[in-house]
Amino acid sequence: MYGNRKQICHQLNKLFIGDEPLAVLFWTEASIAEACGQFDPTPEEAIAVLQAVGNIPYERYQAEGVDPARFPELLSAHRETLTKKVAVPEAWLRVLIDHAGNDIQLQTEMAWQSGMATPFSITRSEYQLNELKALLGPEPATTEDEN
Repeated sequence: MYGNRKQICHQLNKLFIGDEPLAVLFWTEASIAEACGQFDPTPEEAIAVLQAVGNIPYERYQAEGVDPARFPELLSAHRETLTKKVAVPEAWLRVLIDHAGNDIQLQTEMAWQSGMATPFSITRSEYQLNELKALLGPEPATTEDEN
């Protein structure tokens, strides 16, 4: 299970009756960071590994256990997902960028209309979208036949 104390207690209450004997092992951000210490994980990376550990299927950890010696492997896998590159047709990417830009604009306007500041996640997404646009460069010119 992964979550905060309140979420985990709620899940346990749903899964087990009150007097059922259990053995519960806990991993925390600090214990994950310590197990991965030689790889110097950031707090965000430690939480990502903690989440991966908490999401190990029940059957798997019952059969294999949860070995902290594998935590660096989970950290490495997380880091790879952050730098993974994929090939996508440019036209598809430009369509997605346009849709994402429209969504960001809408969410920004909704925040302003409700008197709130633009959430950081929206600001970050807008920055990332602009970085992606810069990487793609200007849109290729279209001919009259394509319109």
